[in-house]
Amino acid sequence: MQSYSKIFGRFGAVLLVLTMAASSAWLLFAIELPGRNCLAALLGVLGGLLALSGLAYAFLDRKPFGSLYRVISSFYIVLVYLGLVAVWSYPCS
Repeated sequence: MQSYSKIFGRFGAVLLVLTMAASSAWLLFAIELPGRNCLAALLGVLGGLLALSGLAYAFLDRKPFGSLYRVISSFYIVLVYLGLVAVWSYPCS
């Protein structure tokens, strides 16, 4: 199976993933959600971790960084959906 890194290179893969994460966050903020501030905090923390691990992977060509980036990006997706469900079910201020 082709990965983003094999198709676009390390920098292209990181740029693609961060662009998708930023655009999905922008779309989520366009929706009027009850726990919008908490979701913003969650997305900020998760996006920061995603960006840091992506930069480490892009600039440091070592296998552990690639594996770590893949795991963090997978967890990012799952945690964003869980966060969305949580703020919808239990709104915070």
